[in-house]
Amino acid sequence: MNTDFLARQLRIGRRRDVVLIGGLIGAMLVGFLAYIARVNSVTPDAFHEMSLVREWYRTGEFPRNDVWAYSPTVQPTVHHEWATGLALYWSAATSPLREQGLMALRLSLIAMIWLVLYRVARNAGCHPVIFAILAPVTFPFFWVGFGTVRAQLFTLLFLSIQMLMLQSDWRGKRWWIAPWCVMFLLWLNMHAGFIVGGALFLWHVVERTIDHLARYGILDAGQPWNLRRARFAKFDSKKAFQQLGYLFFLIPVLVLLTTWNPWGTDYWFYLYRAITMPRPSITEWKPLWHTHSPLTSLLAYGVASMLLLYGMASRPWKRWRMVPFCLLAAMAGVQHIRHGSLYGVLWIGIVPALVSATPLGKSIVAWINSRRREVITVAALSASICAAFAVSLPFWKVQLPTSLADGKSAYPVGAVRYLGKHNFEGNVMTPFASGAFVSWHLYPKVQVSLDGRYEVAYQPEVFPDHERIYNAKPGWKELLPNYASDVVLIHRLDPLGAIVMRNADQRADYAIHGLPGWRLCYVDDTYMIVCRNDVQLPHEDARRAKIFLPSDALAGGPSTQ
Repeated sequence: MNTDFLARQLRIGRRRDVVLIGGLIGAMLVGFLAYIARVNSVTPDAFHEMSLVREWYRTGEFPRNDVWAYSPTVQPTVHHEWATGLALYWSAATSPLREQGLMALRLSLIAMIWLVLYRVARNAGCHPVIFAILAPVTFPFFWVGFGTVRAQLFTLLFLSIQMLMLQSDWRGKRWWIAPWCVMFLLWLNMHAGFIVGGALFLWHVVERTIDHLARYGILDAGQPWNLRRARFAKFDSKKAFQQLGYLFFLIPVLVLLTTWNPWGTDYWFYLYRAITMPRPSITEWKPLWHTHSPLTSLLAYGVASMLLLYGMASRPWKRWRMVPFCLLAAMAGVQHIRHGSLYGVLWIGIVPALVSATPLGKSIVAWINSRRREVITVAALSASICAAFAVSLPFWKVQLPTSLADGKSAYPVGAVRYLGKHNFEGNVMTPFASGAFVSWHLYPKVQVSLDGRYEVAYQPEVFPDHERIYNAKPGWKELLPNYASDVVLIHRLDPLGAIVMRNADQRADYAIHGLPGWRLCYVDDTYMIVCRNDVQLPHEDARRAKIFLPSDALAGGPSTQ
């Protein structure tokens, strides 16, 4: 092993124990890979993001309004993730790698995130051993942003890079300004998470200002809220402007950059609506205790937060760089599952460095150094077990679930193939998570009623109406005629699916008792299709039939297989 090369990559001196540190960090990274290997399915968002880019290429005109839905939509349709769709389309639909292009993109982004976070932590004074030991604490709430491939993954990378850039600013370097503006412009066109980057920058301006006032003695070192007015007479405003003026100049630049998108200032109104809109039925917008493993997640969150507070208590307030912002992220992370990954990025970049200087951090390093051989053995064994688990899934392959065993995350592959095979043209009522897949394969012959764009494209009543219909809540039969649907795609686990299967009459061409004018025309082990009586579709029972993914599941054109 070339220890000098490894030492350079880990940014440690030759006298440090390179094998020990490299083994611990390697085990931690393999552990994270194993942890997120279970979320290697293509996210539904990818399909409507790629559909937008494909339509752009097909027509030569960027679609500022919705063209995929027949239900009530908002105008203009501000698809804030359009640039992510461009990256996904190039990776999966046009590259030679096809669907594996998505996985190559995902793994590349993950590698860059960890590389940058390690650099951020080391710049802040983190001991490499502490980085490797503490980072896994975040895994139970950090993983949510690492699906294949979510636009949020770009936000995690950009946020990590911005933390690194702001560290350079504290050291008096200004090389980061132009790259940051370019990155911010790219960020706001890839994901609305750029708001976090803007907020972090504004907090950085506040921190730099407070630090400058403290240096002049205007702020009481023991009580930062106590202003010493007598000191203002010695305040050098010209010097302050020379040192901090560029940061205040960047604030209007920041606002101006937000208009550099396909919708201009309409983006602002979309953001306000999206931020203030309640999402009580979307799981990832629920509090942390609604996640798939609430006990583990809450325990990890509690330990992480206690370490954050412990690290804060060990340093004077003037050295809390980005720490209060991390506290805000902690509040957001417990309120919404999807924000746990933002908290994770900030936590990994900040907290291990805080703990490294504490008695706890020093005792951990001393304990590990005193048991070097045992720790290296345990790290190697842990890495081997995690690697075997990741390979068993397998982590390098993109998954598109198709069976009932995958629950509601399964895609309607058989139903889409059925509609394509019979050259169906018309309106398909679709569940929230399935509509984008249907559009990707059947548009422009087919329009859908709902997909994962939610607040991006649809009027406020559309999602609640669909929730009532698919959950067969009181009044669902009266709602159904409000949508000009030719067929209804239904997941077998939906309450509506149970009603249809229970009331479909084989002796009367599968007419559905209690739902006049509709019949069951297709059913497999995961999905079914109900169509109006005047729609010319034959009945097909594909239960117990093996559903294979079409060869062009992520290709650029609509599927007719």
